[in-house]
Amino acid sequence: MMMPSALKIPISQITNIHEDTYYGSQRIQFEYNHQKYIFIYSGYGEFDYLKENLKTAVAI
Repeated sequence: MMMPSALKIPISQITNIHEDTYYGSQRIQFEYNHQKYIFIYSGYGEFDYLKENLKTAVAI
């Protein structure tokens, strides 16, 4: 069984942040270290957190 892991991503190294709609659900995605990370709205708060905090921090 694989154990969950956490990845710390420095905000200064995030690129190509983008927000759109995917099959009727909100989606936010970004690239870090040549990999794309995608978060689709699930109702658990991660999308709203990223939208409110990540986009502001990257824009600075």
